[in-house]
Amino acid sequence: MTDRQLIPAEVRLAQYGERTSTWSTATYNDGNEEALHEIALDLQVEVQRLRAELEQAHAERSAAYRECAYLLADFAARHQAHLAYSDPDVPTWPVLMVEPDAGQMCWHINPDDLDLFDHVSWADPFAIGWDGHTTEEKYQRLRQLTAASVGARPEPSATDRCKDCGTPRANGQILHANGCLPG
Repeated sequence: MTDRQLIPAEVRLAQYGERTSTWSTATYNDGNEEALHEIALDLQVEVQRLRAELEQAHAERSAAYRECAYLLADFAARHQAHLAYSDPDVPTWPVLMVEPDAGQMCWHINPDDLDLFDHVSWADPFAIGWDGHTTEEKYQRLRQLTAASVGARPEPSATDRCKDCGTPRANGQILHANGCLPG
């Protein structure tokens, strides 16, 4: 078991288990007491199973945040950016503020991922300004920035695309995985 604090129900189940672990079947006053003992043991197993599931989900979520953080660290290296503990609703997670031409974009950064942002300077949270953008506005700005970047590249010619579906080719290979779906 990890070094976590037990919830009150777990403490009570453990205490009950310790108290009844030396009981024989003759110790039970009646069938109700034996049934309660079995229920307590089953509940303890279920709590352990749910705790393990929760820890697994937390690890998966942390891995997803880490993947996103790698991309955001690269994005921050390409544009003016800074970090600050500027969100009073989430005071333990710093906010990455990136200032590309398309407009300000902000993301909360998991404190475990700050090692990826050594190249980003820290700012005084009272000196920086959030422009009030919503999440939808942030992603609209990101789409505009992407479109501007794509627009700067030459469009693949017809010979650089699959003749059936138009999927671009790279190094002579069709990029889609499942073959063409004409239609």
